[in-house]
Amino acid sequence: MNEANVHISDAYVVYDHPSDYPNEYVVRRWELAKNSDGLGIEPKEIVFKSENLSAIREHLSQLFLKIGIVPMRFEGCNTDPKILEEWI
Repeated sequence: MNEANVHISDAYVVYDHPSDYPNEYVVRRWELAKNSDGLGIEPKEIVFKSENLSAIREHLSQLFLKIGIVPMRFEGCNTDPKILEEWI
């Protein structure tokens, strides 16, 4: 995001074997920011990947202890079938 953007929050999205990592579960960080168009969300780095969903959830639980994220479900809003859950 450019300098005109103001960082608001991060979200961590858990993917079930996405096409770029077909053998693993993946956690990608997304950045929510205010910009000249209003609010925007932009994909960022892969935070963690594993063949084991329990390991993914354990890693996110450790992030919870550090930065206070919690798992969320947005029923009916998800258009990507590879998304399992989101942590905000």
